[in-house]
Amino acid sequence: MHKKEAALNTIGYICEEIAQLETTCLEARSNEILTAVVAGMRADEPEPKIKVAATKALSNALEFAKRNFDVSLLDFSLQRRTAARCDPEAAPGD
Repeated sequence: MHKKEAALNTIGYICEEIAQLETTCLEARSNEILTAVVAGMRADEPEPKIKVAATKALSNALEFAKRNFDVSLLDFSLQRRTAARCDPEAAPGD
């Protein structure tokens, strides 16, 4: 087994367990974790086994990362609304 494949499998299992525990211990690192997983899925990755491992890891990481997506989306939405309300040229209802 390739080191990258083993690492991706490990990341996937850890994320799956973390999601089931509903803990926030890796929440601050979720972007880095997802970046590492998605890197294994790149078109220029020559090893099919690594792409498969990355895809499985992403599947396991989605529930773990969902909370981070929800928070990030809320933060983005609030920032946009605040910016629009502070802009005197913004149309009402933006």
